[in-house]
Amino acid sequence: LMNLLNNALDASHDAGRGGAGLFLSMEQRTLKMAVRDHGHGFDVAPPDFASGKPSGLGLGLTLSRVIAEHFGGRIETRAHAGGGEVEASLPLERIASA
Repeated sequence: LMNLLNNALDASHDAGRGGAGLFLSMEQRTLKMAVRDHGHGFDVAPPDFASGKPSGLGLGLTLSRVIAEHFGGRIETRAHAGGGEVEASLPLERIASA
C-alpha cells in the first residue's frame, strides 16, 4: 500500500498537481484499496506493471502485484479524468489467515 501511495504522490507532483486519494471498500468479503493520483494517467494498463518513472528500479508495481496475487488478490490499473488509479483487491479470508 505504501508503494502505491508513494507512486501516486510522485505522479501528482511530477504533473504539477498535488495530492492523491486512498479509497477503501468491501465487496463480497474482498477488501478493495484504490489509490488515485492526479498525474498523467495510464495510456493503457502497463503489461509488465513498470511505472516508467525516470528514478527507481521500476519494480514497485510488479512487487505489489506479486504480493497481491500471493494472497489470492489482484492489482488493476486504469486511467480516469485527471490521472491514474491502481486498485488492489484482496480476499479477507486469505488476509486473516496470513
